[in-house]
Amino acid sequence: MAASPSPVGTELFGIPDFFNTPAPPRREPTMSKIPDWLLTHPELHKRGITVHSPLQPFTVYMTERRPEGPVYVVKAIDPSRPELDIYDLLDQHSDSATNHTIPHELIRASSILAVFDQILEGVEHMHRLRIAHGDIFVYNVVAATTEDAKRDARLTAGRVYLIDFESCRQFEHGPGVQTAVPLPGTHVVPPRGMKAFDPFSWDVYCLGRTLEFIAEDVFILEPPGSTPRIPLLFARWLKGNEAGSTMPSLLEVPDWLKDHPDLRARGIILHQAMKPYGGIYYTARPRGSTIPQYVVKVLDPATEEGPISERLQVHPSSPNHGIPSEIIPSEPRLLVMPFVGYIDMLGHRNRPSSFHLDIFHQIIEGVEYLHRLQIAHLDICIANVLYAFPEEAETDPRLVADKVYFIDFHTSRQLALGPGRQPPILLPSSQAEKPSGVTTLDPYSFDVYCTGKLMQHILKVGAMYDYY
Repeated sequence: MAASPSPVGTELFGIPDFFNTPAPPRREPTMSKIPDWLLTHPELHKRGITVHSPLQPFTVYMTERRPEGPVYVVKAIDPSRPELDIYDLLDQHSDSATNHTIPHELIRASSILAVFDQILEGVEHMHRLRIAHGDIFVYNVVAATTEDAKRDARLTAGRVYLIDFESCRQFEHGPGVQTAVPLPGTHVVPPRGMKAFDPFSWDVYCLGRTLEFIAEDVFILEPPGSTPRIPLLFARWLKGNEAGSTMPSLLEVPDWLKDHPDLRARGIILHQAMKPYGGIYYTARPRGSTIPQYVVKVLDPATEEGPISERLQVHPSSPNHGIPSEIIPSEPRLLVMPFVGYIDMLGHRNRPSSFHLDIFHQIIEGVEYLHRLQIAHLDICIANVLYAFPEEAETDPRLVADKVYFIDFHTSRQLALGPGRQPPILLPSSQAEKPSGVTTLDPYSFDVYCTGKLMQHILKVGAMYDYY
């Protein structure tokens, strides 16, 4: 196997040599292995069904053949394909003499609760070892798809994994005994500005936020009240926000914004926050509806996000990939944007190479356009890149279907000099992880570095949402 080429800029960032060595030989997954999540599936156990061997590895399994009793076939249905809807349609005509569909039963287990049960199990295991994760949130929880499990025998399809232990600590005392400690820098905003917390209780609070995010994300296009009640009650309980608690919802829209006259004049009624204390809110839209859906961000006057967003509206067509927006000149100023899905919600299965090349071309084109305007984004990452799905583009004439858009210019800078002339600056805080030890850098070069990391992320884990 040929050695991989050295990453660009190793001499600049001091990347250790061991990162450039060829990967060790990888064991091929055992084709006959039954995934643990299927062997222990509670709905199958209720029916006395235990799968024994694969008929089609990684997808279709059968029970053991015995002299007496039925033999069952169990298939894991890919949610990105229409098979489930076809079965539902055929079931409506199951009494027809001309219906030759194989007799079957569809098990619709709650994927949200099944996923969260695994997250809870993993955190409980860590707490038994007196380890607090410290930064549990949705991007630090990943799930192995069938394709992932095929590539690495250590992974189990359908299994949830925790990552990023940078903020973890092992404590002398366990849960219920350990006292409060200063909180590390985390992705989850502590409630009410709290600076110290029992670390194990902090993990539990973050678990609630993670479940809440997953539930809201899965049902984000549904009208208010459509999200399943049990997961959200469980989330509030984990956060310490049971019924009767005086602690306000972290996702509640403040009254002054609910009744904002400029939003009302545009028919914009905000549903809830996209993240706690982030100042970003969205409207609800029934699934399948073509009514516009909006995101409203409260702008920080200390940043350049407002002026940059206004500049990007002058020539909205490509190569400009700034999100179409409008600024309401109230106090504070509000940035109003059409709702567009995150790029990591794209299904990547069975996509040709040309699909990924087009995505990468759009990303590079957008970054290059910003740099021509002497704007450095400074936080290019998976959470700040959107993709206009056709159904979203239908709701707003400013959107172009299948187009990539950049958002969140909160830490962006308009610079006096362009690429190749701009000296290094002190890099701001960012979701994009900086190279080890790097605090100052040419801002345009940092954007290029982050763009490379973004494309790498898309190739590696872009299909993560297919699991849900």
